[in-house]
Amino acid sequence: MYFVGKANRRITKATVQVRWNRSSVGWCKLNSDGLALGNPKRASRGGLIHGWIKGFTRNIGISSSVEAELWALRDGLSLCISINIMALEIEEDVKVILEWMSNEHSCNLNNSPHIMDCRALINQVPQVRMMHCFLEANKCADALARNGPVIHQDLVIYDNPLVDIIMLLYYNEIGMYYERIRLQTVGFLG
Repeated sequence: MYFVGKANRRITKATVQVRWNRSSVGWCKLNSDGLALGNPKRASRGGLIHGWIKGFTRNIGISSSVEAELWALRDGLSLCISINIMALEIEEDVKVILEWMSNEHSCNLNNSPHIMDCRALINQVPQVRMMHCFLEANKCADALARNGPVIHQDLVIYDNPLVDIIMLLYYNEIGMYYERIRLQTVGFLG
């Protein structure tokens, strides 16, 4: 015999403070972001190696948001490998991407070529740590991804930060917090 009750839930809002965190001493940090103006729609990607080592933007045409995120990670990893980064912290604002990268048995058939490419690139970096960050802590990469639709080239590598990124980099350096509202479900059976 089974008893089914109506679940009573209460959804509350909590404000948390979010900020970008520096990489550990001796490590570089890669933040990347994909952007799709619909799903699928026109997409781009961007990212940077923090401490402003390099940045990038790419216009990729029509893509899903998850595919754009994977492309961004792949471009960022390729850039890190090209400049011989040996210890890399990867921050991603999409948790499923981290899951796909850290669990070789976790995959998505639609995106498996991109996932396999990213895994192969990660294996070329001697030391890698992967961690989740909220979108609010990924503002520089997001701003670079938003430049993708306006560039007329496939891929642009930036040696110097764009004017609209300089203030965001400064905010990161001083440890500026952003507020994020999180919904929390508090429930009980009644």
